[in-house]
Amino acid sequence: LMMRGIKGVANAGGIHCWSTKAAGWNGQQFLTDIQLQSTGSDSDLDVLLFEDIYDIVAENVNTSISHMSTGSSLHIKGGVAGCLISNFDIGCYPHLPPRTGQSVILIEDGSHGFPNDVHFANGTCQQAETGLTVSGGATIVTFTNVQFQLSYGSNAVVSGSGAGIDFNGCYFTTGGQRATGTTYDLDWSGSATGSVSNCRFGSPIALDGGSGVRSAVRVGSPRQSIPFRDCDFLGSGSDPTRCFSGSPSIVRGCTGFNPVGSVPVDVPASGSPAGPLAFDAWFYITAGDRGATAEVSGRRGATRVPIAARSTVPVFVPASQTITPVYSDAPTWSVYGN
Repeated sequence: LMMRGIKGVANAGGIHCWSTKAAGWNGQQFLTDIQLQSTGSDSDLDVLLFEDIYDIVAENVNTSISHMSTGSSLHIKGGVAGCLISNFDIGCYPHLPPRTGQSVILIEDGSHGFPNDVHFANGTCQQAETGLTVSGGATIVTFTNVQFQLSYGSNAVVSGSGAGIDFNGCYFTTGGQRATGTTYDLDWSGSATGSVSNCRFGSPIALDGGSGVRSAVRVGSPRQSIPFRDCDFLGSGSDPTRCFSGSPSIVRGCTGFNPVGSVPVDVPASGSPAGPLAFDAWFYITAGDRGATAEVSGRRGATRVPIAARSTVPVFVPASQTITPVYSDAPTWSVYGN
């Protein structure tokens, strides 16, 4: 079934793709160019509801749920699998305080099981009480190049117990607009496992009751199996207590996360190595008038990083590796333990 070019404003509900016979019905649904705004203004229905159905492709989707509804702009429920959503701008409209409990994207169990193999790419999720909620046993759910923003509570909540919940290249910003409660850019409160890589966390940290999140990320279980790799914590002010509440299993190469703090490391003579340190570190190197290079050496060889004249470049040095500056004019650097 193909649905294309569907438009509507202030409808009670939107589109419901549903198997009424059994879970796992191969719906073969293709939705494209969907424009449904302010849906659910007099109801608590969803804009898009995919329930107990396989094989759905949705692209070029621009939808919003009314701020008066407890429905979702996109709701994935029960035995859903093989679901691909791309090129979307979905949220809550108008941008007023929404109903408590509203999520822009809600992924949850149903009477015929839990969602599996669901993938989002290239989109924006914004403006509801919560941007994203992944609950229950949902498994293999991925988000690639998705921006989560302007939530009144947390930008994303993973409260389930499944596996393979992955965020890659996502941007979390302007969460905690309500300025009350305990909110996060990413609240991984459940026992689900997954990974977070190449993401940016930019919501301001709430201080003195102002708007923002309490810390960028909450991890519910100590040392939970969620590696964070190559992420930026832009709103944290390099304060590790504001990056994480709780302890993920691995934090590697994350700018702004410096739990060891400032580390005194002298700049050696040109061509001489510094280190190794017992922990990962970021070297923020400012070159002199004639520029410089920095070579990071480890078991797998060396990596050379050029640094233009009078510019500052962060260079990541893993534990037990060395960094060798090469210069004519001595650079300066600040070192922070990761």
